[in-house]
Amino acid sequence: MDINFGDTNDAGSLATLLDPETGETLDDLRIPGDSEYAPIRDALKAGTGDKDLYVTVLAAMGTRKILPVYTQK
Repeated sequence: MDINFGDTNDAGSLATLLDPETGETLDDLRIPGDSEYAPIRDALKAGTGDKDLYVTVLAAMGTRKILPVYTQK
């Protein structure tokens, strides 16, 4: 997962995700600038080192959204 802090709009910063089940890259999701998403943004700014960062993506009616919870393994 990567976040492009240079590509930010009202919906947030553009994120690139890798679906671990399919290997598909998702590059149309944004991480909002809300305070509840700050831990995700901070973890990405600091670098994940040798750990993977996992987020949950909710999909409904053709729309996907990153939820504000994550885990690092």
